[in-house]
Amino acid sequence: MKTLFDELKKTMQKYDLYQHDDEVGESLDNLENAINTNIETRVYIVDTCLDDYDDLPTFRNDCTDDEFIEYAEREGRIYSLETFAKKFNGRESIAINFNTDMIRFIQVPVSL
Repeated sequence: MKTLFDELKKTMQKYDLYQHDDEVGESLDNLENAINTNIETRVYIVDTCLDDYDDLPTFRNDCTDDEFIEYAEREGRIYSLETFAKKFNGRESIAINFNTDMIRFIQVPVSL
């Protein structure tokens, strides 16, 4: 797909049909970005006992994925599915407290 797209773009540039600042150029740029982006599921873990969560019931029910990602990033508890499975099933512990930790599996765009 990428090769096909690159050939189309080269042909359009050759005949001066591709301009970044027109509607066609913007659409092709958006398509190129979509081709170069992959979706990956990541595991985010947040410890809800930290002082950052003053209103725990609201956090648990109303927290958006972006907010959840932000908290997990602060705690440094982000894993790919593969890494999470290896650590969880293997000898390496992830140290999950089932009473206080929340886990979300969130799909995020990843550049190739």
